[in-house]
Amino acid sequence: MMDPCTHRSTTTALARLSRSRCFSIRYRLCQQHPFPAGLLDALVAYLSLLSPAEGALYEAVPAKKIVFAGDSAGGGLCLGLLQTLLTLREIIPSKTIRFHGKDVPLDLPAGIATTSPWCDITRSLPSTFENAKYDYVPPPPQRPGTIFTPLPFPPDHLWPTVPPRVDLYANANMMAHPFTSPAASPKGIWKGGPPMYIAVGEELLHDDGVYMARKAHRDGVNVVLERYEGMPHCFALLAPNVPQSQRCLKGWAKFCVDTVHDRVKGCGEAQFFNHSLTKTDIRSLDDIGTLTDDEVEKLIKAGRDWRIDGEHLLQKVWKEQELDS
Repeated sequence: MMDPCTHRSTTTALARLSRSRCFSIRYRLCQQHPFPAGLLDALVAYLSLLSPAEGALYEAVPAKKIVFAGDSAGGGLCLGLLQTLLTLREIIPSKTIRFHGKDVPLDLPAGIATTSPWCDITRSLPSTFENAKYDYVPPPPQRPGTIFTPLPFPPDHLWPTVPPRVDLYANANMMAHPFTSPAASPKGIWKGGPPMYIAVGEELLHDDGVYMARKAHRDGVNVVLERYEGMPHCFALLAPNVPQSQRCLKGWAKFCVDTVHDRVKGCGEAQFFNHSLTKTDIRSLDDIGTLTDDEVEKLIKAGRDWRIDGEHLLQKVWKEQELDS
């Protein structure tokens, strides 16, 4: 889930290190195309690999040879796509979907490989503010306790929407859904999922990746978690030549190769690298983080509810203005 324009150097590095091919997807973005547009684009791209249209200039790729990879929002989209597939497989008895006139099996990919995944789009977890000193990504300008209002973008034909909403990506009531905020997913929802690789720095989205890794691990998923001290959001993409980025890119690519060859075996441990890579602290995935799963869900849902209240007020004002006019 990496745009071919902005991520060509990263996809090139991953392809070279893994000796594999990268299919780089330009999915639709908000606010022009809010949720679920990007998720649908990702699903169609995956199905197009599994079952190409008649006359396509490429052969079908088996699911067991495919790894979903992405960073930041693209990483969250990878997890949202996996959750979509798991859900469809749960509710469709045949575990197939009609695509290009064929019933295509909804097979799961070989793995999910992400760096700095955005798993809480409400940005409600502690690292969102606590790690601001290490990151270039600014923390949210508002905190709960105030009326949530949209960012002050200049109005045009796309924004504000009609009726208005407070978030560019999705309606407020969708902000804690597992398709948009995977870290808010209930217990057991990742059961049966393929292996996952998650790399994070000491960044604003640190907790997103850490709690997502722990949640998937507790659902029985084989998880590889790497955490890099003092590194900012998407560090491996921004500074690919520094040692920490080199280590991350190699680990990222190695996971892609290993998971395709069924060599990823969950050990229940996370690797915490110090800033110079001279020391690695091995920690149990069950013990990482200071919040319980229930507390994580509670924070994210509180962030959602805060937005819902703000959206209701915004729509109330809009309706009154419509009546006056």
